Amino acid sequence: MASKRFVVVSGATGTLGTALYERLIEQGYHPILLSRDAQALQKIKSSRPDVLDIFSCDVGNTGRVAELFEQSFMKEGVVAGVVACAGVLRMGASSAFSEQDWDATIRTNLSGTFILFQKAIPHMLQGGTLIAIGSRWANGAKTASAYAASKSALRGMISSMQKEYAGTAIRPVLLSPGSIASPMAGSVNDSANEAGILMPDDVVDTILHILLSPQRVIFNEITMLAYNYDLTDEYRA
Repeated sequence: MASKRFVVVSGATGTLGTALYERLIEQGYHPILLSRDAQALQKIKSSRPDVLDIFSCDVGNTGRVAELFEQSFMKEGVVAGVVACAGVLRMGASSAFSEQDWDATIRTNLSGTFILFQKAIPHMLQGGTLIAIGSRWANGAKTASAYAASKSALRGMISSMQKEYAGTAIRPVLLSPGSIASPMAGSVNDSANEAGILMPDDVVDTILHILLSPQRVIFNEITMLAYNYDLTDEYRA
């Protein structure tokens, strides 16, 4: 009988994913960590060999994501949740923004989230929760057209999936945080990480609340902001 309750976390070697997996273990979940950084994944696995599994993966690669669910360790449990933390931010004037940067942003932030959810759903044998990580910049931010487009599209995707899976035990949810203390925030504003912005654990607290809430509960888009930074910074919508 399957015993482990898996939560698949993409972008697991990034700021949010790293903060999340330890908290998942504390709650009795067995995280499956995805990242393109195979070396970093192996380091994590070596430190916690029995309580998590790893899989090197670009979420924008459909074939590779499908291979995840064919791994032998997947037979040891059921998928209870997916948290799509993988994301890229590339900024630049729209008139000079490269097609390569546009495609990479959409592939990871939007297509990668959809692909991961699509491949996970058949393995959610007891139901489960799909959490997409959106952004306050979904409303638009200067020199961030691709990023804003990718995050805005998640709104339509999750809303459509909620209508599709209503009445089932599959719960798609969109969590849209503001600025999180991270290298990404620092790349936008050198002083952001010293300005009282959200800490990774603030967002993790909300992710766990969603995962642990009763299956009868569904959420509209959850927006959480750093008060006051996200209400005053120059990139606000």
